[in-house]
Amino acid sequence: MLKRKMATLITCSSLAVTLFGPLSVKASESEINEHIVDPKTMVVKTDKAMTKEEVDQILKSLNDKTKSSLSKSLANNESVEEKSKKGKEFIERYNKIYNSSDRGITIQGTYDDNTAKLRQGNFVETILDLNEGMNDFQISKVVLNGNTAKSAAKQQYPNDSQLEDAFRHYSWNFISTKDSSVGKIKTRTATINHEWGLRLVNPALSVFNEGYEKYVKQGKPSDTASNAAMNDVIQWAPGFKENCITAAKSSYSFFKGFFSVANIMDLSNNVWGRSGPTDYPGASYTSAFLQDKGKNNLILNEAYVGDYQYNMVWQNQWYTY
Repeated sequence: MLKRKMATLITCSSLAVTLFGPLSVKASESEINEHIVDPKTMVVKTDKAMTKEEVDQILKSLNDKTKSSLSKSLANNESVEEKSKKGKEFIERYNKIYNSSDRGITIQGTYDDNTAKLRQGNFVETILDLNEGMNDFQISKVVLNGNTAKSAAKQQYPNDSQLEDAFRHYSWNFISTKDSSVGKIKTRTATINHEWGLRLVNPALSVFNEGYEKYVKQGKPSDTASNAAMNDVIQWAPGFKENCITAAKSSYSFFKGFFSVANIMDLSNNVWGRSGPTDYPGASYTSAFLQDKGKNNLILNEAYVGDYQYNMVWQNQWYTY
């Protein structure tokens, strides 16, 4: 099990954002054992997944709980203008990490600009990464490593999108784990949060739109309201993730309804990629992938995801921190 501690503040020059949720582990690389459960003796639960309606109902309750906790924080007493300033500073920080301006995304903070950022998933992913102890440079390196893995996967499996995806996630984790500026712990943080960033797109958009409408009704200019609403999302995301994890740990049915087969495939292949440098010393990521593929350790197609694969991710907590 990975030890964690609560984070209360992230700072970046003049940027100070109060966040709620667990900070990344302090354990050394060698102390990480991600294989908690022996697959040979694992009891496979076969509970039916909650329906979308049932999951959404729980998410609404968790969202209310998260916002209730935030309402009691000191940050909630800040003016809309102060929230807007912090939101814009974080957006600028995000843009520098991802070189977003190269993709035609501005930092003006208009409603449409901010909505576009949230729809990408990696905005929420970045919030979670920073809250859990990563720094800007480490996130940038993980992004670059991901781009390397993406190119390699397209070249390795140009005619099979599922194998391409499996290879991409495996090699991404392998490369980042071997990267001395990132390592296994931060690679785990970043690649797990990649899935959370995608999973929380719609909830984040709801929080953003609710905040935007509230601030506009208070008579605030659109850009001010938009950036203040982005700050709401920044404050909300870590606590909401933590509440979702608590719910998932207590209910396999919720976990199964919350995460898609695509999420499970990626979260599972991520783990084997992080183990690759240790399991196959001196091997390339391609060689390591082929060896794990030959041992049937990997999920090579979403169609192969069933209760066994869901249980491996759930019981080993490959989706938490």
